[in-house]
Amino acid sequence: PTVLPANALKLYLHFSQPMEHGVFLDRVTLQRQDGSVVRGAFRETELWSPDGKRLTLWLHPGRQKTGVNLNLDEGPVLQEQRQHTLRIAASWRSITGVALGKETVFTLAAGALDHNCPDPLRWQITVPKAGTRDPLGVRFDEPLDPAMLASALKVQRDEGEVAGMVIVAADARTWSFTPVIAWTPGACVLKIDPLLEDLAGNNLLGPFEVDRDAPAKAAATTTVTFKVGG
Repeated sequence: PTVLPANALKLYLHFSQPMEHGVFLDRVTLQRQDGSVVRGAFRETELWSPDGKRLTLWLHPGRQKTGVNLNLDEGPVLQEQRQHTLRIAASWRSITGVALGKETVFTLAAGALDHNCPDPLRWQITVPKAGTRDPLGVRFDEPLDPAMLASALKVQRDEGEVAGMVIVAADARTWSFTPVIAWTPGACVLKIDPLLEDLAGNNLLGPFEVDRDAPAKAAATTTVTFKVGG
């Protein structure tokens, strides 16, 4: 998503080919709205998907978490209500040695801080009709972690998992599930992994930042029941 909470924790870079490792800190630059470079913006941990095509860029949690030393001393990586620019160097090569050849630029807008857990009770469910393979649709009230969404939601029926294909929208606000076999009438359950996070690292069990003086507020439920009609 191009609009992030100011305390967002990570970004995903997707490539068409497996990329060379160990160089991302020299190939990725984050700039503020005034063009200045954000030094130390990323955690040095390099996490690639198994196929080498997706890199998880961790925005330094020591700066993104409010009230800790780095956040106080150096300031947050993202500034609220400001534009930021992510630049990917043209010199970054695939593992076969082919360079991107052109700088890639993404504009990111940082909104307000987000310390609230995702809440399935605020999601909108579009239920398909029986006898069809129309997708089950879920629209979230905020963008959720797009990589986790690929596997965090399961459709169950009669205590068994329904087989099908999942599609996560580019803005991470919608999720759809198309079954292998046509829907039949009756009740189904959408089971949600309680570790599913929003963009600021808050999951269904509690917020990323815990206030020791106040108990963490978990989501009200990790399942949503829906009924397929005729």
